[in-house]
Amino acid sequence: MGKRGPKPKPTKVLEMRGSRRAKINKNEPKPKRKRPTKPKHFCKRGVQLWNKAARLLMGMGLLTEADGFPLERYIDMLVEYEKARDDLAKNGQIIDVKMWNEEYQIFEVVSRKMNPAFRVFSKLNEALNRLEQEFGLTPSARSRITVPLTDESPYSGTDGEEEKDKKKVGLQIS
Repeated sequence: MGKRGPKPKPTKVLEMRGSRRAKINKNEPKPKRKRPTKPKHFCKRGVQLWNKAARLLMGMGLLTEADGFPLERYIDMLVEYEKARDDLAKNGQIIDVKMWNEEYQIFEVVSRKMNPAFRVFSKLNEALNRLEQEFGLTPSARSRITVPLTDESPYSGTDGEEEKDKKKVGLQIS
């Protein structure tokens, strides 16, 4: 049987909230504060979203090299979410089911059904929302986090990834 109750919050999040429970787990792994390596399989849009999300999370002080796999899954889902959203915008939520007429000359509308992209869109929306909560990318998740005021971001360097990506994709990243 699985563990009962809500899953524990990461110590970093507890510290940022100012929680007294942040001092409970002294042996929690502490991965390096470093931008994860961008996966090579991303399409052009995936590269753009990766750079944007990595920059955002680094600026918030919440990204480590251990976050690479969850961030990769998030970006993969976000690209598919955008495709489903575009399909719904183009074709609508309800689509016509067409069949050839008896002479096999033209299609006839025989019924209407829900666009399969709607189910994909809905499922990805739920999954993305859960990951956004984990990464602190929603207003409610951010409202529980306090970041100490400093002149400099906890992540001053990007280990060159962002500059390489600019050249490959031709992005203007500020």
